[in-house]
Amino acid sequence: VATALTVLVLTECLDGETPVLNQDRVPVRLCEIKQGDFVLGWNKRRSVVSRVLKVTRNQVTADQLCRLVLGESTTIIATKNHPFWVDGKKWCSVVPDEKAELKTEVLKVGDYCRDVSGKKVQITAIDNLKSDSDPSALFDVFNLVVDGPGTWFANGVLNHSGMYAKRVSKENCGSNASENVLLKRSKIADLV
Repeated sequence: VATALTVLVLTECLDGETPVLNQDRVPVRLCEIKQGDFVLGWNKRRSVVSRVLKVTRNQVTADQLCRLVLGESTTIIATKNHPFWVDGKKWCSVVPDEKAELKTEVLKVGDYCRDVSGKKVQITAIDNLKSDSDPSALFDVFNLVVDGPGTWFANGVLNHSGMYAKRVSKENCGSNASENVLLKRSKIADLV
């Protein structure tokens, strides 16, 4: 039986401008990463290199986004349900999604995430984003499905794709199983 990777549309996403560390620890914009590239991840207290199986692109409204501030200056724009590793709590998101495959707890100001060197970095602010000009405007967001533990570093902070890659028979996944329909483009930078 032939197998194919099935990827559901991921709603746990990040701004395309987010730097992601490749296998050489060089930052690459998330929107420039392609299937087959290699990124740095984390598994059981050590760095791992994972192959990108799928890059997803989705669109969300501004009210689904937040800006996380870590330490004094590290920022990440993410959907509110995107999971980040928090010491003592495991995977957390600003607004946990009960339907998500990866269960998360609530991410709060004061929590400590992990950076690429394994050090703790504190969440110092969580800001909701909003669009003053057009509340229905859609913004492009991206996610990576990677082999292995499903982890990678967004702006140097450990996060998870929100799901694990699964292999199923090709007959069960259909021709458009992992495709996203793009309606219109807006820039997240306009919200910040």
